[in-house]
Amino acid sequence: MNKFRIFISSVQREFANERRMLAEYIRTDALLGRFFDVFLFEESIVRRCVEAGLPKPEYYPDNVDFKAVIWRNPDRLSSGNAQSGPSQGAVGTQSGRSQSAVRAQSPREACLVLLVGSELKRKEIADRVGMQSRSGYLSRLLAELVEDGLIERTIPDKPNSSQQRYRLTDKGRQVCSAHKG
Repeated sequence: MNKFRIFISSVQREFANERRMLAEYIRTDALLGRFFDVFLFEESIVRRCVEAGLPKPEYYPDNVDFKAVIWRNPDRLSSGNAQSGPSQGAVGTQSGRSQSAVRAQSPREACLVLLVGSELKRKEIADRVGMQSRSGYLSRLLAELVEDGLIERTIPDKPNSSQQRYRLTDKGRQVCSAHKG
C-alpha cells in the first residue's frame, strides 16, 4: 500500500520544534505511521546536502514564502572556472564590473556586493538584483540590512525620500571582504 506524503513546512523559524514534533508524532504513531510518510523540508534537504558534502542550505523567510539557497558542488561542475556557490546565476552588473564580480548567493548578499564602493537608490538596487523597486520583499530586505548595521541610509532622517540612497557600513564592508577571502 502506498503511503500518502505529508509536507510539513512553515516560513516561521520559531515553529521549527513544533514541525519536528509533529513529524515525529506521525512517524511513531501506530496508525498514522501506516498511512502517512512525512516530508519535513528542513530535515530532508539538510540531510541530503550534508551527505553530498555540501554546506547546509541557507533560508530566507518572507511573510508568504521563503527562498532556500542550496550550494553547488564545484567538483561536479564541468566548467573548470566555475565558482562555488548556489545555483543562482549572476544578479546583475554594475558599471565597470563584469557579471562574475556581482555573483551572489542570495538577494541579501547581492545587495551588499552591489553597494561595495557605491551609493545606490532603491530602484537601482532593484534593477540590478532583478526585483521590482516597489517589492515588499526588497523593502523588508533593505530594512533588515539597515537593522543589522550592514548598510545605512544616506538621509537617515528621511527614510522615504526620493533622494534616499544606501551604502555599506564598516560592518558591511567587513562582511563583504570576509566572504571574498
